Amino acid sequence: MAVSAICRWEYRGEGHRSIVVADVNNRRVYRMIKRPCRPVNHTLTHEERMQVQSRELHQLQLIADYVSNVMSPIIPAAFVVSPVLVDIAGSHMAEVAKSVEAMRPAHRKNKEVDPASRSALALPDLCFVPNALPLKAQPPTVSIEIKPKRGFIPTSPYIAKENQIKLEVCKYCLHTSLKLKRGVWTQTSKYCPIDLFSGNVHRMKHALYCLLETPRNNFRICKNGQEIFGDFAFEDLSEHLHDFLSGLSFVDRNGVRQESRCISVFLDLVVQALLWCPPSEREKKSYYRISEDPQPVQHCANSIYRQGSALNTGETTGLPSGCILDTILRIQHLDDLDIEGIILLYKRLKQHFKDNQDCSSSTWQLDGPYRKDSWKIKKASCSPMSSVELMVQKIKEFLVSMTVQDCSIMISLQPIDASECDSWYVANNPDQTLVDLDGQLYKFSVGTIDLDPKPFDKIPKYFQQDLDIMEAYRKALMMEREQQSEQS
Repeated sequence: MAVSAICRWEYRGEGHRSIVVADVNNRRVYRMIKRPCRPVNHTLTHEERMQVQSRELHQLQLIADYVSNVMSPIIPAAFVVSPVLVDIAGSHMAEVAKSVEAMRPAHRKNKEVDPASRSALALPDLCFVPNALPLKAQPPTVSIEIKPKRGFIPTSPYIAKENQIKLEVCKYCLHTSLKLKRGVWTQTSKYCPIDLFSGNVHRMKHALYCLLETPRNNFRICKNGQEIFGDFAFEDLSEHLHDFLSGLSFVDRNGVRQESRCISVFLDLVVQALLWCPPSEREKKSYYRISEDPQPVQHCANSIYRQGSALNTGETTGLPSGCILDTILRIQHLDDLDIEGIILLYKRLKQHFKDNQDCSSSTWQLDGPYRKDSWKIKKASCSPMSSVELMVQKIKEFLVSMTVQDCSIMISLQPIDASECDSWYVANNPDQTLVDLDGQLYKFSVGTIDLDPKPFDKIPKYFQQDLDIMEAYRKALMMEREQQSEQS
């Protein structure tokens, strides 16, 4: 599949390995591999260009196969779209690089789109509700990207005695100490994933308010595809939402705009979308479920909501079965051994591969190819771990869990007006509309992105990170106690 010659490129975001740009004309986004910047006068030979194209084609094909054959079978179809591998002409690559360069954050410019590359992954632009009309004929569309992180506190028997705090404090809150120590963050975050995954609308809304305070790379908002709020776009959100929520009055008796009510109504819509369950999932026909067991409602000891928030009332029994957060949480729970248990399996497997030269990680396809027969994910028993097959299965489950511990949720919202088109939409999509406090209806969509495979040999790095997190947390706790002792 080739990219259209008529494109208007917009920057959407980037990570360590890739950059995402949007074709505004066709409502599609393209993900391209980045590489370290080369000297200006450096010219690749024909053979080097072929190597670049072959390597990047292989990397992108692995991602596409992983999403299609591993993630799609365990996520409802309403929440996932498999990427399509496309060909991009060299002139297009140069055009992309030039068009988005000014919009890229400075700390990402040590890498660039490789002009020698010819491949990308294409997806529908999830900043917009699918099948919407061009912007000139429609009300504004607001999209929200949430990277929720790990939404559960582990109960693994493999957690060492000195690390028992992991049974009380979630990984995200523990990780905060390490990021502060290394200067990645300059202030702590009040956000706690356990609150977002609780299923209690008050706790969930509290978590979203915390993300608004410190969005970092966990939260951002776009309007008509343009970022208006996030770690690099800290603007007046209520001003941007005024025309989006035009059906509501945010002015008090004295004519003063109530910004807080505007934000509150908006977050109510986000919570509704997070708790929405697709009709196909209500009938249990859409996908292979990891587990039917009810998910426990947990509390993180570091959450300020738990420590006495005014919103701490009316605890619910958890997430509706089949909503996006429930889906992600069930897949995350495949990590039931914790990294402290997984590292033991990793070492045993590596030793087995060393002792048996005809057996390797490639034999078990731990880093691909990702096929449905070899990567059918199911909840395997934790014990005993005697057979190689069972150990491989647990490793694969852990790697899949790590994928969704690092994925993002995309929500797009658009007010429904009195047009003939929107009347048709409501009539034909009765289960896919949201409503605010004044009865205004909204089209919406919910999806997942960043569903990349995690390498088998990254497990030691996960383990080292865990050691660093625990050390940083213990030191921070010790310093806090020393300060309290001095004050008393």
